[in-house]
Amino acid sequence: MVECVSVWKSINQMQSALLILALLVHTVYSYSTTRAETLKLFNSARSLIAKNTKVANMIQLEYSPALEDILYVKLGKTGGCSDSKIIHDEYNSRIHVEAHLNVNTETMDQQSFSKLFGGADKQVMAHVETKCMETGKENSSFWKSINQMKTALLVLVLLVHTVYSSSSTRVEILELFHSARSSIAKNAHIANMIQLEYQSELENILYVKLGKSGGCSDSKTIYDNYGSRILVEIHLNVNTETMDQQSFSKLFGGADKQVMAHVETKCMETGKEVHSYVFYKTGEHEIHGPPGSQCPRGSRTTSDGPGFTSQWERLL
Repeated sequence: MVECVSVWKSINQMQSALLILALLVHTVYSYSTTRAETLKLFNSARSLIAKNTKVANMIQLEYSPALEDILYVKLGKTGGCSDSKIIHDEYNSRIHVEAHLNVNTETMDQQSFSKLFGGADKQVMAHVETKCMETGKENSSFWKSINQMKTALLVLVLLVHTVYSSSSTRVEILELFHSARSSIAKNAHIANMIQLEYQSELENILYVKLGKSGGCSDSKTIYDNYGSRILVEIHLNVNTETMDQQSFSKLFGGADKQVMAHVETKCMETGKEVHSYVFYKTGEHEIHGPPGSQCPRGSRTTSDGPGFTSQWERLL
C-alpha cells in the first residue's frame, strides 16, 4: 500500500519553489546521489508541492532499480549530449511514457519543475547518472511512464548527467590514451601502435550495452563483429582503481585499435563512478621494433613515438 502525502497549510508559492529548487541543486549535484538520495529528493519535493498546491492524493514514490537499464537504451538512441527534448512513447494501450532528456536544472522555471516532480499519478521511479563527454557539463534527463487506468501508474526515471571531474571530457580522455599508448609502445618496443581517434557516435553503443548488462554489473569485455573487417571491443564498468598491469595493457594497448569512445556513469546502488570504453579494431598485429617506425598506411609518426591516423577508415 502506498502512503499518501499529508496536506499541510498552504505556503507562499514562490517560497515553496525556491525551497524545492534549493533541495534539488543540493542533492543532485552532491556526490551521494545514490538511489536512496534520489528517492529522498523526489519525495521531499513532492511533499512540498502537495502542501503548496493542496493536492490531497499525491503519493510518495517507490524506487525500481530494474528501470535504470531503460535509460541506457534511450541514451544509446539519442546520445549522452543531445539537446533538451521531450520524448513520448506508447508501450501499450494503458501505459504512456514521457521522457525529458538533458534538462538544465539550473535554469528550470517553476512550471517545468512542478511538471517534473509533481503529479498525483506517479508511483515508481529510477535514476542513473552519466556525463556528457563533449563538454563535461552537467545535464539532467527524466523519464515518466503513465498508466492511463483510473488507478494511474506512473514510472518516473530521472537521468542526471553529472560531472565528477571538470577535465574528464572527450579531449582529456583521448590525451590520456595517447600518453598511455605512447608509454606502452616505448616499453614494449611496438613499431606500429598508432594514436587513437575519438568518435562520439560510438558512445551510444556503450549506453545500449549498459542497458542490457546494467550500470552496476561486474567488469566485462565484449567482442562484436560489425562486418567482416571490423571488430568492436567493449569494456564495461571498468574499475580503474583496482586495475592491474595486465588489465591496463589490455585496455590502453593494442596495435589494432583505431577509434575509441568512453562514457562515465554511476552505479546507483553504491554511488561509485564507473567507466566504459569501446574500440574499433582492424586485426592489425603488433610488430616489434622502434615505436613509430612501421605505422600503418595512412598514418604519420608523431614526436612521441606512436603513429597517428587522421582518418581511420583508410586502414580498412
